[in-house]
Amino acid sequence: MNPFQTMNARMNTAAASTGVDPRLLKGVAAASIAGMYAPAIGGAIDLGVGDTKAFDSGEIPLNYLIAMLGAGTTVGGTLLSEEINKGLDSRFKQATAPKSTKAPSAHDAEIKAKMKEILRTEGPDAAQAYFASQKNKTQDVGREGSYTRAGATKRRMAGALLSSILGAGVSLPLMVDENY
Repeated sequence: MNPFQTMNARMNTAAASTGVDPRLLKGVAAASIAGMYAPAIGGAIDLGVGDTKAFDSGEIPLNYLIAMLGAGTTVGGTLLSEEINKGLDSRFKQATAPKSTKAPSAHDAEIKAKMKEILRTEGPDAAQAYFASQKNKTQDVGREGSYTRAGATKRRMAGALLSSILGAGVSLPLMVDENY
């Protein structure tokens, strides 16, 4: 396999393990990479275009500094995004931790005894409602604010994408010469 096929297979595996569409993951990765390299490419173009060229001014060191500003903004934004996501992950995991991971069953001795008592005292509808409420306790995932791997992955992808766009947006306007 060539390196592109290997990367494609790894991205597909990562997308499958997190429950995210592979096309979304690849699109965000491509946009993040483009935003990360945009200051360097813009600086290279700026060296040959405009009033000031590469060797008749201080354009070369200035473009490197501006490109490093964009890269620093991208890295800083990504690190900040990861710290925010770690906090959200811990908060959502604690808030949605199920009390019982065991699925309720009518064959469970405790539930069976409780259902028999409710059936004897209140009737079959109440026993059925009790069993349904026990089922809902363990199936109460996916509500707003719950932790899912796909949601965490999408938050991280959004943070990386916004950070790279911010880095490009900070540095590219600074590279523009007066007469374009």
